[in-house]
Amino acid sequence: MRASRQIVVTRIGAMVLALSSAALLAPARATAAAAPFYSDGEGTTPEIRESIELCAAIDVRPPHQHAAMIERGLALAEAAAARRPDDARAHFALFCHVARKTERAGLSTAALSAVARMREELDRALELEPLYLDALVGKAMLLIKLPWLLGGDEDRGEELLRQAIALDAGFTPARERLAAFLADEGRTDEMPEVRLARHAAGPEA
Repeated sequence: MRASRQIVVTRIGAMVLALSSAALLAPARATAAAAPFYSDGEGTTPEIRESIELCAAIDVRPPHQHAAMIERGLALAEAAAARRPDDARAHFALFCHVARKTERAGLSTAALSAVARMREELDRALELEPLYLDALVGKAMLLIKLPWLLGGDEDRGEELLRQAIALDAGFTPARERLAAFLADEGRTDEMPEVRLARHAAGPEA
């Protein structure tokens, strides 16, 4: 039983690390036609914008600044979600910082409740805005990386990545995550399909 629990915790840790290099950085990898970060849609408030920018910028800032950035970003997201409970980007910002905080805390059984919170925020974001690309990629990575005992579903995760690409072939995070997933699965014969989607979108900035 103890060994099984450790396996689950280790898988959660791997999932969090994967999220930090994929869905969490989605806003920082916008297409040339998008705003400075992809989530900067119409009506995005300054506090939500700052929260998502903080989350995306963590990997390029010195480690000693990370804790303060996460706490501020989380506080901004919590306040935004309280004031605007029907704002999908507020819920994505919450997901982003909960994942960052869990990544920083490391492997522990406490990560189980964090994963539940991540799913809750992503599900709410997609309920409010079903075609929200950042949330689609985030949900896809959760489904791909979680063990099936915790609700993981690789097939559904792949579907969501392909849905995001179909919506915007130039959305780099979705293409990168799908390419990595196909490589991990040994499905290299499908890789040209992902590259074609990239070329069809045109050159990136």
